[in-house]
Amino acid sequence: MRRTTAALALLSGFLYVCSFPGVSVPGLIFLALVPLIIALHRAISLREAFLAGMIFGMAHIIGMTYWLYYAIHVHYGGSLLVTVLIIVFAAALPVGLHAGVFSLGFAYFRSGRIVFSALAVPALWVIVDYLRTISPVTLPWGLPAYAAIDCTRFVQMADIAGVSGVTFVIVMVNACVAALIIRSMDMSGALHVREFARFCFAQSGWRHIVRMNWPIALIVVLAIIVPILYGTAMIARWSHSGTVGPDVGPAIAARIVQGNHGHKERWSDDTFHGRLDVYTAMSNESYRTGDRRIVVWPETILNSPARVTPALLEKLIGFMGPQTVLVAGGVRRAPKDALYNSVYVLSGSGHARWFDKNILLPFSETRPLSIGVLGRYYEAPDEFAPGTTPPIVRSDHAALGVSICFELIYPWFVRASVQKGADLLVNVSNDAWFGDSAEPRQHLDIARFRCIENRRYMLRASNSGISAVIGPTGAVLARSGLFTRESVDGAVRAIPARSIYTRAGETAVIGSLVVVLAMLVLSLFKKD
Repeated sequence: MRRTTAALALLSGFLYVCSFPGVSVPGLIFLALVPLIIALHRAISLREAFLAGMIFGMAHIIGMTYWLYYAIHVHYGGSLLVTVLIIVFAAALPVGLHAGVFSLGFAYFRSGRIVFSALAVPALWVIVDYLRTISPVTLPWGLPAYAAIDCTRFVQMADIAGVSGVTFVIVMVNACVAALIIRSMDMSGALHVREFARFCFAQSGWRHIVRMNWPIALIVVLAIIVPILYGTAMIARWSHSGTVGPDVGPAIAARIVQGNHGHKERWSDDTFHGRLDVYTAMSNESYRTGDRRIVVWPETILNSPARVTPALLEKLIGFMGPQTVLVAGGVRRAPKDALYNSVYVLSGSGHARWFDKNILLPFSETRPLSIGVLGRYYEAPDEFAPGTTPPIVRSDHAALGVSICFELIYPWFVRASVQKGADLLVNVSNDAWFGDSAEPRQHLDIARFRCIENRRYMLRASNSGISAVIGPTGAVLARSGLFTRESVDGAVRAIPARSIYTRAGETAVIGSLVVVLAMLVLSLFKKD
């Protein structure tokens, strides 16, 4: 493998990481993939292209998920060797292989035509990203679209084609910019960047480049301007939640309680009632009896199955008041001793319902191949049973689309809850495992995307932050700090209308599959 190819792949990995929270250079994601794509255009073999993809994939995911070190080594007490092995083989290698598959497809179909850069390259990327979403060995973390969440107007098109549609356009821009650079260098006859720069800054060099490559430049401009225009219209429609339509429900007061208890304290049976007193007291501060409201507690607060009895749930309902719906993360022991990571939904009318986490996190909530790599953490269970309850729980005030922690990162899972009738989203989580790192911020950005896709409000409660009230445009209406004990107040509305994405699903993935199959058929005909 040539050094230049490896260097370009590493550069893309570095730029990609800098596009996300931690560095968050605005708009960098629209250029971050350019070095990789140039390297793939110049690759002399399929092997070199595959290795370039592997280098990029492993480099960027290690840079983005450095916070796994905090969870595995600092909190779980895993050895440095175990920590490195898990990061490399459970996180970096699978993502590297997926990026390698993208690069192989790129090299196989490689073409200098505009249609290749504008359609084939983003289609390949979207398909590989979708494989990460449905693969049991990878998490769909750090998709390109999430880096653009603060380009608020641009990402509003997610309500049409989801996160995959936004990713498609971002990769299209990167691929077209890379094609423009390659064509321009070939046109100038420059072999090195310095020579190319001299040509561009000559009296008429850049004008000649633009004139000869205007279709590609036009695609780049339209790919950015059209979504922004659409997003401007959508923000104007959805920002004023009281005027979005006659079917939107009245405002509901919401309070998110962030107790910020330490891990060992949270899993100690001896402090269970003391922690419960903190949460109930914070929930009822400044509460005016009779107001309709929803109170949300984070993941695994009611985490002592022996103490979470019908009598306790009835007592909590009494504490909260008749007009309150309490959503609280907990642990539920079912018949045959099955243990679930659950969410309890307690309505003031006396109803108690629950949701059991469907998608469990490998190694911390499951033991793949019956191997407990991390082991038990204090009194916390090291294995849960996968839930089978649907991700929607009906309460007195709204039908809640519930997700627990990383279930939020699966677009199809949240979408399924809205399809079943959820008109308000709730996520309970605990990101304290990852310290004061980029992870809580990245997780919050993903939550914002789910709101845009489905045009729903979301109440997100995290034990140590970041807890937030998020609007249907992805705007953070109220939020907490990190590692603080506080409550977050806001107002939400139940929205029954369904977005195009909610109704139609992964149209960007289907369209990408059609494009790639068409490219494959054309390539086979050419060979014949």
